[in-house]
Amino acid sequence: MRNKDYRFTNKRYAKEGIISSILGVLSVVCLITGIFRSFEARGNGDSIVGLLGMGALLMSLTGLIFGIKSFKDEDKFYTFSKLGIFICGFILICMISILFGGLI
Repeated sequence: MRNKDYRFTNKRYAKEGIISSILGVLSVVCLITGIFRSFEARGNGDSIVGLLGMGALLMSLTGLIFGIKSFKDEDKFYTFSKLGIFICGFILICMISILFGGLI
């Protein structure tokens, strides 16, 4: 009976993919913190709420760029790259819709 849990390879995770995932998680934290602070202020949030939102937008955009660039590395695992692209893309879409919703 063969055990399929072992991987005998020298592949590593792409560094940019790990950075992308970290930036994605940080942007989620910023977005959730900004939403909670806005709810606590009953929609009259101070400049911290805007700063958290813009921080989430910039981190997700940067993470998306790092995630896409990580696919240029050959012979790497791309798990964190795909995760970072998914998280950052989702947060970027959320932030853009929040910004356009506020303008309309």
